[in-house]
Amino acid sequence: MTDPGGYRSYAADDLVTGEGVAVEVPVASVAARMASGAIDVFLTLVVLIGGIIFFGMLSSTSSEAVQGIVAIVYSSLVLIGMPAIIETVSHGRSLGRLALGLRVVRDDGGPATARHAMVRALVGYVEIYLLLGVPAVIASMVHPRAKRLGDMAAGTIVISQRAALRLTPPPP
Repeated sequence: MTDPGGYRSYAADDLVTGEGVAVEVPVASVAARMASGAIDVFLTLVVLIGGIIFFGMLSSTSSEAVQGIVAIVYSSLVLIGMPAIIETVSHGRSLGRLALGLRVVRDDGGPATARHAMVRALVGYVEIYLLLGVPAVIASMVHPRAKRLGDMAAGTIVISQRAALRLTPPPP
C-alpha cells in the first residue's frame, strides 16, 4: 500500500521494529483477551478475599483505623501491584494469558518493561475493576488491533503466540 506521497505504509497487523523492519504478528482476539482477563480477575479476587479474611482475623483486636489502613494497603497491592509484578516477572504473561497462549509486548514488538506493566495495571484498575470491564471491552472491539485503554496508555499490544501466521508463498 502506498499513500499519496508515494511512501509505503505498513499493514495494520505489522509491528515496526526500531530498525524499521515490519514484522507480522498475530494480534490476540477480543474473545481470547476476555477469557484470559476473566481467569486473571478470578484469581485476583480469590487472593483478595482470602487475604482480607486472613488479615481480618489477624487484626481483629486492633483499632478500626489500623484495620482500614491494612485493608487499603492490601487491596492496592493485590489489585494494582500483583498484576504489574506478575506481568514484569513473567515477561508479559499472566496465568490467564499463559493458559491461552497470549503475551504482552511493546508496540514495536519488544518485551514489555515494569513501566509498561505498571501503567497497564493502573489503568486496568479503573477500567476493569471500577467500571466492571465495560471500557476495556468497548475499546478492544473498536480498536483495529484490539487494544484496551491500558494498552493504549502503555504503548503495548497483546499478541497470540499459538496462532499460525499466514505466510505468502515464495516466488517461483
